[in-house]
Amino acid sequence: MLDTITVKNDEMLDCHENLIASYASSVGCDYEMMFIRAWDFRFGPAEQSTTQLIGPRLSAQRTPDYEWLRQFHGISLEMNDRLSSDQVYRHVQEELLQNNPVAVGMDAYWCPWYKAPYQKMHFMHYTFVTRTDKDNGDLYGINIIEGSQPARLPFTHFEQGCLELTLFRRVAATQISLDWEKLLKQAAEKLLHNGRSLGTFDEMRQFAASLVAVDIKAEVEGYTALPLIAPLFYETRETFRGRRQFAMALDWMNRRAHTAVLADASAALQDLSSRWRTVFDLLMKAYFSPEPAEVMAYISTIVNGLADDEEKLAESILSV
Repeated sequence: MLDTITVKNDEMLDCHENLIASYASSVGCDYEMMFIRAWDFRFGPAEQSTTQLIGPRLSAQRTPDYEWLRQFHGISLEMNDRLSSDQVYRHVQEELLQNNPVAVGMDAYWCPWYKAPYQKMHFMHYTFVTRTDKDNGDLYGINIIEGSQPARLPFTHFEQGCLELTLFRRVAATQISLDWEKLLKQAAEKLLHNGRSLGTFDEMRQFAASLVAVDIKAEVEGYTALPLIAPLFYETRETFRGRRQFAMALDWMNRRAHTAVLADASAALQDLSSRWRTVFDLLMKAYFSPEPAEVMAYISTIVNGLADDEEKLAESILSV
């Protein structure tokens, strides 16, 4: 099976999700319903005792649903972040003997093929392991950074940076039918009535207002080797991914339901994703600009428009 996997590099998926999508393709499965909860947003209140950075207050709240991946698509993930590096290594070797795909979550600081954060920054990065060297223990794997070319991971680096193991299993899908209208309305209801002091869309507007006075250079301090990992950039990217991913789930349901409601909602979410992508691109432009204030003011205007249009979309879904 390892020989049949081609690692995807879809911008709308993170590195772990790209491995899941790659595995799904290799076994002839879909995976889109794991994104049924991807449409969300959170901008928390400022805390008096902390820095005035806005990036740490922002969250796309985009969490893949692996249980739905199993129920609808028949793909089960066995993930474990409590194993020692020796235990992970033994699991890797056992899976490889069975010719099964196996992924390791590594601290990017210890991944020599990932040039920007290597020996500079710490965050999780995933790779399929395709073989181990019987003489020195080094691992070789494929991932979205190297594409189809196996990358070498020295055993000493693996020991230092190993954080998580993911095993992939093909199981029987147990969810045959779905109530697409209920699922769609649940997504809209979650946004409109989130139980917080500010609604989701007012939090979005508060985020827009905060952008006008943000110190963009301060937001990236500590992340200059790879600015897109700074919370402000990272979560904005997660936001446009989340809207596109939710649209992917709607498209999957619509291939079964064939209804204009799902088709229209998907088209609207794809448009929102494109506009959030513009916000991300402009934030990057502002970071590299010697005079970012005008760009930030323009971004604020865009986000206010997004808040209005997302709120209208959620309300229209509940009125169906």
